Amino acid sequence: MKRNENDIKILELIQKKEAASRVEIAEKLGISQAAVSKRVKCLMELGYLKENHNKNIKTNGRNAVGLEINSNLGKVLGIYFGSEEISIALSDLEGNLLSLEKKKISENKNIRKICFEMTDKYIAEEKIVKIGIAMNGIVDVQNGISIYSAAYNWNNIKIKEEFEKRYNISVVIENGVNLMALYEKTFGMCQKQKSFVVINIGAGVGAAVYLNGELYHGKDFGVGEIGHIPFDLSKEALICSCGNKGCIETILSDWRIEQKIFKITGKKYSYDEIIERANNNEKEFRNVFMNLIPVFLNIIFWITTLINPEEIVIYGKINKCGDFFWRELKRKVKEGNLNKNNSLNIKSSSFDSDTIVYGAVILALNNMFRTI
Repeated sequence: MKRNENDIKILELIQKKEAASRVEIAEKLGISQAAVSKRVKCLMELGYLKENHNKNIKTNGRNAVGLEINSNLGKVLGIYFGSEEISIALSDLEGNLLSLEKKKISENKNIRKICFEMTDKYIAEEKIVKIGIAMNGIVDVQNGISIYSAAYNWNNIKIKEEFEKRYNISVVIENGVNLMALYEKTFGMCQKQKSFVVINIGAGVGAAVYLNGELYHGKDFGVGEIGHIPFDLSKEALICSCGNKGCIETILSDWRIEQKIFKITGKKYSYDEIIERANNNEKEFRNVFMNLIPVFLNIIFWITTLINPEEIVIYGKINKCGDFFWRELKRKVKEGNLNKNNSLNIKSSSFDSDTIVYGAVILALNNMFRTI
């Protein structure tokens, strides 16, 4: 029996736990229980589904037999091409993380070769049915191309094609900050929000836009590269990794804060040490962060004016700053907001690269059945 267009819908409903029985599937899809039963039987024969009587549901006094994805189908991989390391996560089809491996990279290494060597091991040991890949920079998600990555100096690298040719496994790729947003929507602080923005501040600065219930990529997939918007137009502006001068990345990035403190004090401090001293009310350290507020206001006001999201979630070590910073930022946001009735909710979350690689796992799972 051949598969039809409802098969993917059935599998995704069960995978996302939006339905667990033939009765619920029929209600969700608006088709007869007989039609659902026919398709479920086909999917069970093909090995995609199995019955689990421990998940039976009472319906009109009768038991509706519970259904679940057949775990024997295999596992998925999430891969993150980070600026300093490559991370690979192995997950079952329920989204449970089974293992996580990381490997540091350097400029003189063949990054793709390192990743292939790491991936080869999983392919040899596990039955992998889908791979999700997270990239920094501009990503063509439709064709699986890394259009531009400042961290790797990549232009138009056909990542999807390379992986699929090597492993003969379906691959999906996405921008890393977008996968932070996908994680927030699936498991995090924005599960109930239809429109929100994630801003990530670390070695660079990026953003992701979740608009009306889905990730928004825009024309040519350039949405979110806010780190490369020019802000400092002075002669002293620093050159950014993208080659332009005075980009937001050269002002907000962690490395830039460390540079500023070194210039002021003549001593090298880590970002964590700088924040600790700022929180201890040491004036020179505190002022460095207070001087960032105009940049944040510029970003936030542009976002609220153009998108008007329900929430803005800020990732990064800057979230370790005390109330001296966040109280003033929120006061300035409220004071400068054109719509005084708009109570913008700004939330914070410390950056963890594991969030991105787990987002890659979610991406793989969400797209797993669309190519069956």
